[in-house]
Amino acid sequence: MNIILLTSNELRHLYFAKRICEVLDVKLIISEAKNNFSKDLHEKEKNYFKNIINWPSIENHLFLESGEINNVSVELKLKQLSPDYIFTFGCGLLKPSIFNIPRYGCINIHTGLVQYYRGVDSTMWAIIDNRLDLIGSTIHYIDNSIDGGDIIDQRKIDLLELSSSDTLDDVFIKNCIIGIELLIENIDNILSKKIYLKKDKATGKLYQNKDKNKESLLRAESNLRNYFNKINDFNKTKV
Repeated sequence: MNIILLTSNELRHLYFAKRICEVLDVKLIISEAKNNFSKDLHEKEKNYFKNIINWPSIENHLFLESGEINNVSVELKLKQLSPDYIFTFGCGLLKPSIFNIPRYGCINIHTGLVQYYRGVDSTMWAIIDNRLDLIGSTIHYIDNSIDGGDIIDQRKIDLLELSSSDTLDDVFIKNCIIGIELLIENIDNILSKKIYLKKDKATGKLYQNKDKNKESLLRAESNLRNYFNKINDFNKTKV
């Protein structure tokens, strides 16, 4: 199989690329820079992905500036390589000129349950809604919609694996890891075309970068702290 990865350049994205390269022979990694990365999140990722910082990725690793993922030069490069599959995580929205190139489809990791949350910051919006039970990741095909393609698999975060010291960034990173490992688990079935698409539809609310602000971040962190306080109080009553 001829495999190409489209991702970004933060440590979680390098982790994604490394994990896929461990199980597949990847022809090319294309990393698109983020123009709105969080310094706090970047520092937090260093605790989770210590072995990734100096990871020597495969020789064919193309780095792009933000917004270049749909450039004609990228399109021509992909067509030249004629991929069977493209796996994506963290890059910008793809145009049909890109996601229609692979022979068997373009598959994305979305760190949200698309029946409830589409677009960006799904983990944060679930916490704002006090629905930590709806934090999870989706593996889906890319189409003309935003996170609306056919669903291959999903997994919710295990709330019991969260720590009372976790911040919003911690929960987000743990959800990213869930999505990446979920794709790894599905790789063999995807390549052998033995997947059974979910009947669920991506009807969740679409959130964009413009919806996120300082107030929403503070509200999410407050709700997360309240959740952990309630759990701690409940556990005390059982002692």
